Amino acid sequence: MDMFKTNEETHNNDIKVNQQFIKADDNKIINKKCIIWVKKIDECLKICTKVTGCSLENGDTHKLCKVNNNDSYMALNEWFK
Repeated sequence: MDMFKTNEETHNNDIKVNQQFIKADDNKIINKKCIIWVKKIDECLKICTKVTGCSLENGDTHKLCKVNNNDSYMALNEWFK
């Protein structure tokens, strides 16, 4: 399964969103190719995009919860299956 499709687009709240990108809870757009690691905590994901690494305690990860951004959450949650 190809997770980095660049030619397919989906509609999300009437805005075209390229499937190569996800939207975090803080409204930041993240390129999937820049994700270093993802940690699943209940129905939320913590996403690290820093090449030097991230700390869960310092808050330098992006948070993505199913309740806030279901489409983006489901796209990354596939990685855990």
